[in-house]
Amino acid sequence: MQRFLAIAGVLSMAAWMIFGTWQLIPIHWRTQRNGEISRESGKAKQLALAAHLYAADHSGRTPNTGLELVPSYLPDGKLLQGTHWFDQRSNSSGVAERHVVAAKMVKYRGDLVAIILAFSDGTIEVLQDAE
Repeated sequence: MQRFLAIAGVLSMAAWMIFGTWQLIPIHWRTQRNGEISRESGKAKQLALAAHLYAADHSGRTPNTGLELVPSYLPDGKLLQGTHWFDQRSNSSGVAERHVVAAKMVKYRGDLVAIILAFSDGTIEVLQDAE
C-alpha cells in the first residue's frame, strides 16, 4: 500500500509539473514579446530624437531619409535597419509640424505585434493589439 501511495504521489507530482509548465509558456512568450516591443521602442525613441535635433539644426526641416542622420545625429546606420522612413515636407513657414518621421514594425514569432511611430518632436507612440 505504501508503495502504491509513493507511486501515486510521484505521478501526481510529475503531472503537476508538466501541466504547470505548460501554463507558464504563454507567460514566457508574453514577457519575451513585451521585451521586444520595449527594445524596439528604445530604438525608435533614438530615431525620433535624432530627427528632432536634425530639424532644430535645419530650420525645422526634418530629414528625408534616415541616412541624413548618420553620422552627425546617429553613430551608424544600425538603428535604421527595419525602419520605414517617411519623406518630410515643412509647412509654408518653414517649420515642420508634429508628424511621423519613421515607423518600426515589431514582429515576434512571425506575427506583427506592434507598430512604433517616431514623431518629429522627439516622441514615440506604440500601437499594439490589446491582449
